[in-house]
Amino acid sequence: MTCDESAKAFEAILSRTRPFGFYQKRLFFLTTLLQSLCWVILMYLNFLKKNAWVEQPCLKSVAKDIISVGNFTNSTESPLVQTTVIQARACLETSNVTTEVKWILPKWMTWGPDATLYEYIWYGQSSGLIAGAFVGGFFGDLVGRKVILFFMFTGMSVAQGMVALSEDWFNFLIFRSLVGLFAGGFVVTSMVLTVEHIGQNWRDVCVCSCLWTLGIVVLSFEGWLTQHWRYLAIATSATSLPFIGTYFIFPESFRWYGCRERFAESEAAIREITSANTTSVPDVTSLCDRARLAVLNSMHKRTHTFTDLFRTRKSCRYTIAAIVCWSVSCAVYRCLLDRMDSLTGNVYIDICITYTIDLPIVFSAIVINKCIGRRWCLFLYGTSSGFALMCIIVLHITNNLDKDEQMVTSISVFGKLGVTASMALAGLVTIETYPTAIRCMGTSVGIMSGVIGCAVGRQILSVFTKNFHYTLPYIGYGVLMTIVGFSGLLFSETLQRPLPDLLPSRHRQIGMKEVSLSTQAWGAAR
Repeated sequence: MTCDESAKAFEAILSRTRPFGFYQKRLFFLTTLLQSLCWVILMYLNFLKKNAWVEQPCLKSVAKDIISVGNFTNSTESPLVQTTVIQARACLETSNVTTEVKWILPKWMTWGPDATLYEYIWYGQSSGLIAGAFVGGFFGDLVGRKVILFFMFTGMSVAQGMVALSEDWFNFLIFRSLVGLFAGGFVVTSMVLTVEHIGQNWRDVCVCSCLWTLGIVVLSFEGWLTQHWRYLAIATSATSLPFIGTYFIFPESFRWYGCRERFAESEAAIREITSANTTSVPDVTSLCDRARLAVLNSMHKRTHTFTDLFRTRKSCRYTIAAIVCWSVSCAVYRCLLDRMDSLTGNVYIDICITYTIDLPIVFSAIVINKCIGRRWCLFLYGTSSGFALMCIIVLHITNNLDKDEQMVTSISVFGKLGVTASMALAGLVTIETYPTAIRCMGTSVGIMSGVIGCAVGRQILSVFTKNFHYTLPYIGYGVLMTIVGFSGLLFSETLQRPLPDLLPSRHRQIGMKEVSLSTQAWGAAR
């Protein structure tokens, strides 16, 4: 990173053209908007589940259906059917809940043994996310961030609209898997594209602010307005489709152009930045030539693969650290999330609070990491959240919390704040660590690890809550977050350092050494 002349040249250009000027602000706003719409579509399934669990009064309407069918039975019917009708009639007469069903949901999510099909749908969407992150990471580095970003965003929006056409759970599973596939590729490229245009002092603001989570407010409003799973799918799809037109005002990464040896387009993109920010850089041509020379002397234009993430000891160490930080923190986050199912009793307010309550703590991480660096800030938030979760031991000793659900939920909320900050910092360090040539693939490894961590977290939660004392899961979560904090120290410090661009090719390095040796020998002969 210290000898990356291309990165130094590009950083010098950004620093002289306002590192967060009008051009960068516009890009950050557009990217955050698209990411918010992606969050709305991804959280659609979680929103349906929340309504499915809340609207248990629909059992009464099912009982009425059973009775209506039983009224047509005669005395020759089996005793089992008659017993079922009698039990349903008793349930209807003794129940005090209202018969009004506010939400229209698929049958496999509301009642009966088919409710377990939700798990298959969730895992199908998660598998799609993993595949999409893999594909998006590879092609984002191969053909460009902008093309893959909008291709994936368009596919995600269309697939979400097709969810409304589902007639059974299998169709629903297929369409949600497609949504996950396209969303995974979009998330990778959108995160990388923004950071590559931002100056070094503003990268943490753009990544760690997590303003895209405000999209959950839009989903909650659309859910309250439609109150039907088909209409909600159409509404979320229709909301995102018009923004495909932002393709024509979205830039391609000038860093990626340079690494792919498309130097004329890279220089044109840089001049567009200086023009939009109404600044001038007299030596912009010399700086671009400097970046061009660094690329030509260090890199060979080739197709990079995921094996490049493990080429050297350093890159292998960074990749292992990213996998551990992403997977473990996401697993703990998923476990704590289920402890916050009902905070106010209103499903629309609950889902908004659950995902936006972390915003103040991530803003504090933006301030603190500027003082102590990315690595130590990740260590601080990881270990502090771990200790906060393990405090349940002290509270249990002083007072048995087994019956105090509010206190346990408060511990979950408090611990989740630090976990969210750790996840944001892990994402920032991952993007800043890998060079431009393989940055999308490095980021996709982190996202894939996070999705796998969420899936594992669901299994951990189901096992812990059934077979262990209620304090043991929190002790485990605390230990896992402590591991995340120490794993973050495996990264190199990226604060106040240029965003790396070059991935040196071995034959280029050998060629440069041979030229240097021959020049020295020629000078000695003279």
